[in-house]
This record gives sequence, structure tokens and C-alpha cells, in this order.
Amino acid sequence: MELSFRLLIFLGFVNFLVVAKKSDVVTLTDSSFDRKISSSDDSEVWLVAFVAPWCGYCKKLEPEFDNAASTLAGTGAILARVDATVEEKLQKRFQVSGYPTLKTFKGGNPSNPLDYNGPREADDIVTHMSNMAGPPPVKEVTSQSSFDSKCDVEGRVCVVAFLPHILDSGAAAREAYIAELRSVAKRLFGARVTVFWSEGGSQPALEGAAGVAATAYPTAAVYSAAKGLAAPFRGSWDVRKLEKFASPATPYPGLGPFEGGKGRLEVVELEGWDGKDGVLPEEEFSLEDLMGDDEF
Repeated sequence: MELSFRLLIFLGFVNFLVVAKKSDVVTLTDSSFDRKISSSDDSEVWLVAFVAPWCGYCKKLEPEFDNAASTLAGTGAILARVDATVEEKLQKRFQVSGYPTLKTFKGGNPSNPLDYNGPREADDIVTHMSNMAGPPPVKEVTSQSSFDSKCDVEGRVCVVAFLPHILDSGAAAREAYIAELRSVAKRLFGARVTVFWSEGGSQPALEGAAGVAATAYPTAAVYSAAKGLAAPFRGSWDVRKLEKFASPATPYPGLGPFEGGKGRLEVVELEGWDGKDGVLPEEEFSLEDLMGDDEF
């Protein structure tokens, strides 16, 4: 009986480990450190904790670090952990002598870190990383991989703004729209929301899944690709209304399954906007095209 009881406890513990929430903290090693930070976007920022398994302060930091990483997931602010007792090359390279030691790195640069000596509660770490990362970029939807990396993630939502065609708005007006979207993204930083934009009509699957009216540009829609849900933005274009609409703190009106029953959002691969005004395509006509077949 005692053996069976112990077995049940053991199996319950194993089950707990299996179903426990996966941490958003990245584990770095001697072999992966340079590669992962170097390959990240230069708009991203890393906070790396050098820890030791026997360190009491490290154990106290762990849940705060995990909570902060969960809040920041997908924002371009990345939290990582290094076991400095195992990864000795990294420990010597960065002269780690106490635990935990926290250092910030800019994406693309695994050298020249800045020491982080601030508070170690989750909210303080999120604030620090938000300030380090600066305003999050608002990118055009141009590829499946870039969209999925931010939008097809459990617990995250994406807002896609559909802007007028460049021939209808011009470069200056488009830049103004994107500036407004940056302000929305900045206010929602840390809320697990990513903001994208797309030229109206260039991503028909995204517009169709949310039931976006093809004549209503500029407009927007919110997507939870991981759950197959979307909601269109209703009303006239207003940055404050859009911010309220995009915030997960408020219910999304009209939220429902993708229209058409699609299980995955197909993104059209595009070159992307070059930042210039649009140019009407030139068409050449011959005299015969203009006059028809009639003789003159």
C-alpha cells in the first residue's frame, strides 16, 4: 500500500512537470549564445541572467523572470538564462563573479553588454526592458514567417491596419498613418499585442478572415491566429478608438471564427513598400490601337 501511494505521488509529480507552462525564458549555452543574439533583429534587446543552481537569490529571481518573460513575449524584449556553473566560457568571458548577474544586450551584438542592477520584480523588469527596447516597430505584412512569429502564438493577438493604396494616399499620408500605429503599439507594449500594417487589398486572406470591407480603408482587424479568431474594427479611423479596440483589456466586439472556415491565415509574400510615392504604370498605345481597324 505504501509503495502504491509513493508511486501515485511520483506519477502526479511527473504529470505536473509535463503539463507545467512552458517558460518564455530562453536558455543560452556556450555554443548558442553568440548565434542566437547575433541572429536577432537589431530592434530587439536581451536581458540575460547568469545564475547558479545553488544560489538562493537566483531561485527567488526565477518566478519573477518567468512572469516578466511571459509579459514581454513577442515584443522584441527577450529574457534569457545562462547556468554559469556549466557554461564556464561565458562565465569567464563576461567576468561573472556573483549570482545572479544580469546584463542587457542589443540584438545583433553579443558583446559590450550593459549591467542591470535595478529591481528584480517582474513589473520592474518589464519597465526596464520596455525602456531599453524603445517604441516597438510597426512592420508591413510581407511574409508568412514574420506574421506567424508574432501572431500565431498562444496568448498573443495581432492588430493589422489596412491602409489605402499608395496611389490613393501618397507617401506622406501613409507615413502619418504608420506614425499613429506606432503610438498605438507603444501604448500597448507589454500587453502581448503586435501591430502590423498592410496595403488594402494586398492580403486578401487576412481581410476575408475578419470580414473587412474592401472599400473602407483605412481600417483594421484583430487576430488570434493560434485560436482561429478575428474581429473587424468598426467605425471611422481614430487613433484613440483603435487603441481601445486593440487593447486586450477590453472585449473585442464581433470576435468570432475566421470567416470562410479557414484554419490558417495565408499571407501573400510581397516585396514591401519602398517608402516612395506611387507611380502610375505607363502604357504604350500604337496608332492602330487608338484608331482600330478602320482605314483612314
